[in-house]
Amino acid sequence: HPMVLLAKKRYCGRAYLPDGGGDGAVRTVGMELNQRGTCRAVRDAQRRVLDLLLVTPAAARASSRNEVARVVRDMVAAATNGVVDRLIVSNEWKDRDTGHHGVVVRRRRKEGGTAPRRGDRVPYVFVVHDGTGAPTVEDPDRLRGFRVNAPYYVSKVFKPSVGRLLDTVLGPSTWENLLGGGGEREILVDPTS
Repeated sequence: HPMVLLAKKRYCGRAYLPDGGGDGAVRTVGMELNQRGTCRAVRDAQRRVLDLLLVTPAAARASSRNEVARVVRDMVAAATNGVVDRLIVSNEWKDRDTGHHGVVVRRRRKEGGTAPRRGDRVPYVFVVHDGTGAPTVEDPDRLRGFRVNAPYYVSKVFKPSVGRLLDTVLGPSTWENLLGGGGEREILVDPTS
């Protein structure tokens, strides 16, 4: 019965009944794929990695490292190719100190009374403004001409969630070995997309 303990209240494993019955489905607690605000690229990658590590029969696990590498490359490709719909993060807006406050202010100017209010979930994407390199957030509907901040997604969004899982299960430095330095660049969002 495979199980991965990442931290207190953060684990995953296959669920069975005490008598050995049950479907053996993968259950997760406290992981990013359970959280509403996590971007789709991370949720999809975590689900695929867990299926490979926990559900794949032992005889086929030798090739699962190649599959895990493909999952990581696909996730990084979403950031580097500016696949915006897979990179949208949404969190509850509380006050001025939240990182996505600028998105709320810009939407209030544009939309007036229909803009988000305190407690609403606000979608945003990490971008680079004017080549400063500082991580900034922008409304997914206003991305034309902005660069998706791929290095930020790789180091601050993907690595803490998927990297932690890989390093715990497959050994230290697995994330860096699988990434191989690829995909850490800024990509201009295609205005036709």
